[in-house]
Amino acid sequence: MSRKPKVKIEERLWGTLQLTRDRIGKDPAQCLAWVIRFSQMDLAVLRPEERVALGKDLALFPVVMGYQSATFRSDLGPIPEATFTAVHGELGRGFRELMDGKAWAVPGQKQLYILRDSPEGSAHTRFRTYWDTRENIGDAILTTAARLLLEHGQKVRACPECRKVFVATRRQRYCDTRCSQRVRNQKRKEAEAPR
Repeated sequence: MSRKPKVKIEERLWGTLQLTRDRIGKDPAQCLAWVIRFSQMDLAVLRPEERVALGKDLALFPVVMGYQSATFRSDLGPIPEATFTAVHGELGRGFRELMDGKAWAVPGQKQLYILRDSPEGSAHTRFRTYWDTRENIGDAILTTAARLLLEHGQKVRACPECRKVFVATRRQRYCDTRCSQRVRNQKRKEAEAPR
């Protein structure tokens, strides 16, 4: 079940946002997993049409997450190639640094806005925030990834076997079954070794 954003958007943009949401995820954990997977992709093996499609999804990522106004991305085009590769590199570096216990200094120029989100006179006052990064779509993507990580990153892990960053499901300890099996095989081999 998806909700329409509060801003008015033309129908073409709304349909594109729905398709993007279907591809990157319907909840924050799925979107965080998507952006982490993007940061780990080998861009050299992508076909040109895959890069264009991924660039469009990446450009709409801040809008889908509700961290940027949909009116900003009304052109629906993919992001420039230089921005695409720079964002990819920065996300990969940032996630690795965080998992290695270092700080990630998210680059860019941002302005934080706080808005009242509840009607006047309501019993509970609610506020919402957004970052204005209109000058640079790369900043908007990085800010969205950082904010998503802050708000929903409790399941982000680094695989103890290969150090790959992933979003854990339930009690998941390793990034995939290959790493898990490799560790089990190694433990079994050590247990069977003569002493």
